[in-house]
Amino acid sequence: MAEVRALPHDQLGHLMTVVSGLGSRLARLLETLEASPGEVRKVLLGLGILRSPYLIIMDELTNHLDLPAIECLEAALQECPCGLLLVSHDERFLGNLTGMRWELAEEERGVIGVMVR
Repeated sequence: MAEVRALPHDQLGHLMTVVSGLGSRLARLLETLEASPGEVRKVLLGLGILRSPYLIIMDELTNHLDLPAIECLEAALQECPCGLLLVSHDERFLGNLTGMRWELAEEERGVIGVMVR
């Protein structure tokens, strides 16, 4: 959080817009020295978006999130201008964000196969 507070005002404002869109209360987040694990994930995602990446890769990003938080995350990722590679068991979430699906399945001999839909 000290690194976040040290950002230039324009970058901090952009970060807080992203984090707010993910359902966090900004005042509480800026007052604490140690954020919760969920808040840290939101800040890290916001910092990643702030850096204008070409691709964001996330694994099981909806785990431990309630429905409102998942909806906020989905809205934030829909607005993100970069490519997304998302790994999740949440088919509704993936269906709303992705246009291509790769399904990994264990075959009889324990080999992992990839199916593109």
